[in-house]
Amino acid sequence: AGKKALQIAVDAFKTFEKRFGAYPYRELDVIETPTKAGGIEYPGLIVVGRRLYSDQKEQDFIEFATAHEVAHQWWYAVVGNDQVNAPWVDEALAQYSTLIFYQDTRGAGADAFILRNVFQGQYQHAKNQGQDAAVNQPVSAFSEGNYSAIVYGKGPLFFDAIRKRMGDESFFKFLRTYYERYRHKNAFPDDVLKTAEEACACSLQAEYQQWILNPK
Repeated sequence: AGKKALQIAVDAFKTFEKRFGAYPYRELDVIETPTKAGGIEYPGLIVVGRRLYSDQKEQDFIEFATAHEVAHQWWYAVVGNDQVNAPWVDEALAQYSTLIFYQDTRGAGADAFILRNVFQGQYQHAKNQGQDAAVNQPVSAFSEGNYSAIVYGKGPLFFDAIRKRMGDESFFKFLRTYYERYRHKNAFPDDVLKTAEEACACSLQAEYQQWILNPK
């Protein structure tokens, strides 16, 4: 399982360097720990929950969790943000980056499965429970029950919506520009929108309003 996690990290690393830009550090460590979380990111280091290594039922999730934490090396460790007041800026983008990893390594069917069953499914469940909310809120504004569904489910649907609107060429130009422009700085929600609109020379206000600002 340790070898599997390392190979996932290597594959994700290659995808994200190609799509977003060069990794700026000399080393990236992947460590098994007894955390209750699936994984946790740190600059140059990610930890993956021990239960994902040993539980056969978690073997699919270890791939998703590891790739997600590797994505944080770009969105968090290099491009920083206010994780308390705007957690979606890194978390939603790391989630969508994980879909890109599946698309590049497994093909269109795999990323469609992630979009439908992870992002849309998680968000729809929250909506069915009457727990829809705006994405652009501080951590304290969410309930324990809807934080994950809104930030990790609804949030990446914004990036999917603007990708469809912009087209792949402009979308990946946006991500590369965003990475280069805000490397070793803190980016804020308006910076995400501004950089995306510059890349496509179009207005993305409707998508931003629908997925990020609207409470439902």
